[in-house]
Amino acid sequence: DPSPDLSDPRTQRTLSPAGRTQAGEIGQAVRRLRIPIGQVFASPYHRTRETAELAFGKERVRATRDLISEGYPGTDDDALARSLRRLLRQRPGAGTNTVLVSHGFNLAGATGQSAAEGEALIFDPGSRDPLEPIARIGADEWRTLRG
Repeated sequence: DPSPDLSDPRTQRTLSPAGRTQAGEIGQAVRRLRIPIGQVFASPYHRTRETAELAFGKERVRATRDLISEGYPGTDDDALARSLRRLLRQRPGAGTNTVLVSHGFNLAGATGQSAAEGEALIFDPGSRDPLEPIARIGADEWRTLRG
């Protein structure tokens, strides 16, 4: 839908059953590996919020337009890239990691990196420009990671 209603999932692309399972598996792996999670931010699109909620718990997810899709009407691609770079540069709380659930176009605009659906790119907020991931974890790799 070229003009989705962010409060109505029927006007948006939604997660498939496989995507729901994958998000849950990522969350299980994060807990199994005891990766400390602080803040969790997601695009206000239903698909990204649902991904974050299934992985990290509904009560932990905060939707932000800083992560909205560049295809949303009235968005400015350069402003979105700046917002994402700013979020990637923010230091998480002591002993935690911040999770951002967004869209591939945003990531490409902010960092020049591309990611597959469900793939995690890990960034060090203190790294030099350009922002480059220090690790990449494919959606299916979470199952095999050991702490």
